[in-house]
Amino acid sequence: IPVGVVITRWFHRLRGTMQGLAFTGIGVGGLVFAPLIGNGLVPRFGWRTTYLIMAFLLLAIMIPLVWFGFWNRPEDKGLRPFGWAGADGAAAPGFSAEPAGDFDLRHALGTGTFWIIALTFAVYGMAFNAGFQNQVSILTGHGFHAADAVGAIGLIGLCSAFGKFFFGYFCDRVNPKYGAGLSYALVGLSLICMSQARTPLLLWVYAGLMGLGQGAWAPISAMLALSYFGARHYGAIVGAIHLIFMLGESVGPLAAGFAFDYTGSYRQVLLALAVICLFSVPVIVMIRKPWITSRQGSLVKQPG
Repeated sequence: IPVGVVITRWFHRLRGTMQGLAFTGIGVGGLVFAPLIGNGLVPRFGWRTTYLIMAFLLLAIMIPLVWFGFWNRPEDKGLRPFGWAGADGAAAPGFSAEPAGDFDLRHALGTGTFWIIALTFAVYGMAFNAGFQNQVSILTGHGFHAADAVGAIGLIGLCSAFGKFFFGYFCDRVNPKYGAGLSYALVGLSLICMSQARTPLLLWVYAGLMGLGQGAWAPISAMLALSYFGARHYGAIVGAIHLIFMLGESVGPLAAGFAFDYTGSYRQVLLALAVICLFSVPVIVMIRKPWITSRQGSLVKQPG
């Protein structure tokens, strides 16, 4: 969220592309470090020492980088945001459309649009995390070696990195609700493939679809919040969306684990989550920009 806030302040134009580009690091990190950690550090040092090594690297690299390399606003450096409309108010080419007014968190929470975004995101997070966090158990249960499951994580990371950039670019040109619908569909299809995976082909199809769909969450949530509620209270609103999204993410692996303990199989819960995720596609694409209240108290409906 802090990275998204900084990008929103530094960019008026190409916000989606910049969000996607920034968050590709998450996918690249999964591609590079998942095999290194899973096949190298954990077997050699154990998981506790591995966590300590990761913590040290984060502190040693990130604190100096953020402290000396980040500025909260371009005005702090005497600059203007990229794509700034200028004194005449004319939008620069490619300027990302926003509502004419900005919602604060309290008013955003009072709209149906916010709850459709947040709850469908929770379903999406529940679905992909149920599969991803139980991936080794599911795939080894299908006859794959643990090394194959770790390799699939690497491919998910690669496709996730591409997905973040693609969906960010996509949202600069198309209403982000359609990007959300596409990402939900990709995750739903990936779980269907996972439930049936018995061959390397289906394993890699699952990993590719999961990575692309999973990669969308950061740029899509950012651009939905900006497009439907404005930039002034972006941090609070996208934080509330992420809170509900993370609740879904936390429930998914637990539900899948309980289902396996009760039935002896992950298949039914994966298919159920796939259906719910696919059902969320038409729900999210039906959202409209909500009503806002002007300073005079009259109601104004935003187009779209």
